[in-house]
Amino acid sequence: MWPGGFASPILPPNPDQRPDCTDERRYRWLNGLGYLSCIVAFTPWLMRWPHYICFISWLVAACSAEPPATTPPSTANLPPSTTSIDVATKAAALATPQRFLQWYGPRMDSLNSICLVPAACNADTADVYALDFKQVGNYLAAFSKGSFTSARYAASRRAYYQQQADSMRAHPLYDGAPPGLDFDPVLCSQDSDDLQALLKQTPVILHYTLDSARIGLGLSYDGALEKTLVFRLSHQGGSWLIDGIEPVFPGN
Repeated sequence: MWPGGFASPILPPNPDQRPDCTDERRYRWLNGLGYLSCIVAFTPWLMRWPHYICFISWLVAACSAEPPATTPPSTANLPPSTTSIDVATKAAALATPQRFLQWYGPRMDSLNSICLVPAACNADTADVYALDFKQVGNYLAAFSKGSFTSARYAASRRAYYQQQADSMRAHPLYDGAPPGLDFDPVLCSQDSDDLQALLKQTPVILHYTLDSARIGLGLSYDGALEKTLVFRLSHQGGSWLIDGIEPVFPGN
């Protein structure tokens, strides 16, 4: 029997019952004729199920198809993790104030020798005090060369000096130390020894983001905190720059 219950019209199913065909070509012709008659017999059944045949063909093709080859993504050019960037950036912010103070130390005396109020530097004159803004420019330019301070720092210091100049005009002075200009503006102190004390302190983060930070350096005397020097920083062009320095006293 053939699939579907059809009997072969030419060849019996048992090979022992085949005709005695001594001519091989005749046997092949009879066998081909049998296949042809089978196809003719199956044709009406196949025409009734075209959709099933198409579906089965599609299913077989889909299951046997090889999945497309994929190339795993390369990690060679990926940036470092956000955590590692944050740690490195925070460490650089912490180090910036003391790196600046190390740069400032050898230059402190020469910078503070720039006379911003000529009349105050000359004991033989009775001229009224006035701020020399050309000298102010020279003083601030020296900080710009150090690559530690930002344009905001220079603008803030220039605004401060303008306030002192306005005060001198409103309240004329002829002798003594000019108020507001009688201390080191970096150390916020009249004691130059504070520099070495600050370099020995451990910096503390008071505020931090990836773009800005405030770092504190505490200054103590006899075990008691006298003040904290606060450095305001901004992250610009891959570096931390100082925007301002101000003292904060206990209780403030």
